[in-house]
Amino acid sequence: MKVININSYFLQSLFVFGAVGCTSTAPTPTQTTLNSVESGREISAEQKFTVPFENLDIGLTLKPGKTFLAFMQEELKPSIDSQYAEIKRVQSRFPKQYSTWQKELIKTGTGVAVRIDENNYFFNVAYTDTPTEDEVQSRKKDEDSDENDAKSGRSYGIGPTNRQSDPSYPFYLRELKAYLRNEPQNTEKFYRALVLMLTDCDTSGWATLSEEGQIVATDYLAIYAAELYRHIVMDLKPRSHPWEIDMSGITFIAPFSVKTGKIVRDGSLVSEDILGWIGRNENTGSSGVGFTRGDRQILSSEITRFLKNGDSAEHVKAVNAAIGERDGDDVIQGFFEFLNSRDQRGARLNRNQIRALSESLPKLIGASHADAQAMEENIFQ
Repeated sequence: MKVININSYFLQSLFVFGAVGCTSTAPTPTQTTLNSVESGREISAEQKFTVPFENLDIGLTLKPGKTFLAFMQEELKPSIDSQYAEIKRVQSRFPKQYSTWQKELIKTGTGVAVRIDENNYFFNVAYTDTPTEDEVQSRKKDEDSDENDAKSGRSYGIGPTNRQSDPSYPFYLRELKAYLRNEPQNTEKFYRALVLMLTDCDTSGWATLSEEGQIVATDYLAIYAAELYRHIVMDLKPRSHPWEIDMSGITFIAPFSVKTGKIVRDGSLVSEDILGWIGRNENTGSSGVGFTRGDRQILSSEITRFLKNGDSAEHVKAVNAAIGERDGDDVIQGFFEFLNSRDQRGARLNRNQIRALSESLPKLIGASHADAQAMEENIFQ
């Protein structure tokens, strides 16, 4: 194994609770609402220590020819699972000391790195497909909470600036919002890069993005991979931890929400920041992106209906033709449910499907940004 000398800053910056790295800085009241009930759970914005790709025991590279789901099932998950014995050894030595698991495993190079391109990669540490007792109890307590369920693993993103992040949902949504505001002209490019990667493991779109765009896209993929792993552990059941679909749905309607400052709350369009898509169960105190699933799908469906009845009708038709007609009008939800369904396990999309999806879906997302004001005035009327 490769031994890494980890500086004291990195060790101190890993906090105990949650799916993501956390600083010990006390969060603001708003951050407390958006994150865990544990007052210390907040984003680990920029870690000063970066783990080199070569320092992880296993290194994989994304290459065109299969969906990201197929890559996860055929390459990434088996690689992660191959480290089970070492992960359990550390877990047994340090019971429930979740940040210590990360420290010890990273120190010995126990992890799986995935190369996106020469400037971007992410890596995964301490995932297991056998849940801890805390995770079992979390699932019993709250199906839509993503807090305790993530204790066994973390994913880290490294972009072209060599900054290592351990992105939480609040951190990711903040950087996504900033990027969409800073570079609205590149909206279609950003979403085309994501769709090409998801449908064909084609990461060529990263090179078309600015450094900021690459960083956000890499953090998206780090979170997506983590949540897809957890969904696969649940046998890809549509309503059992489909958090990669939830976070992707939020990501793909973000241009509308960022431009208008609106989300849906209890079925109504309201003025609220994009971070409002991270919901909270007031009874249990837990939070997660699953809690706002219903409201998000309402907005996504309204956006689709608006686009279908306007100049973007041909692109809605093209997406539906590629994924097959599905219940409802929501092409975004339909795309991700199609992509990560049990039927797609081990499947490859044909070139016509990939072309249609990578051309038409980004254009729809771009139109949802360009036509956001008109949508705001006409939907829910």
